[in-house]
Amino acid sequence: LRIQVRNYSVGVVVITTLLLPAIAIIPMKLFGVIKDYSLSTRHDRIFPLIIVALCYGLCGWMLGAAPELYLLNRMMLTAMLCTVFAMVVNFWWQISLHMTAAGEAVGMLTLFMIVGTPNIVVIYCLLVLLTGLLGSARLYLGKHTPAQVGLGFLGGFLISTLTLLFWL
Repeated sequence: LRIQVRNYSVGVVVITTLLLPAIAIIPMKLFGVIKDYSLSTRHDRIFPLIIVALCYGLCGWMLGAAPELYLLNRMMLTAMLCTVFAMVVNFWWQISLHMTAAGEAVGMLTLFMIVGTPNIVVIYCLLVLLTGLLGSARLYLGKHTPAQVGLGFLGGFLISTLTLLFWL
């Protein structure tokens, strides 16, 4: 039974969070909804963010069928809410989607550390280090301003911690 649940969860996550969004972006480019695959403008990000939010919601809904996957279901809810946050902010300002996702991951692992999840100190430290490097890279490449990087991280961190605290 555990192998079936694991295979189900991996399949659902891969299909709904990787394959569907990747496949959906191709017709957007072909039909001129987006200019290029880099999604470097606020306008180009709107429809892909809608698709990603829907895919995260679908993933969470599909994982909700298995009680063993409750935490993974909540993580998908968190991912969906972070995507919606980024999409709403995107109507006025282009925050860093990379840092929103990184903030989300750091927020989740911070909570896991607080509740005493064993053996994740090294993973947590590596994630914080990689998040700093990612933020620095976004600044170095001139893709975002410090405020866009900071708000992306802060938004992802707060949404993930609050979602997991109040809906866990």
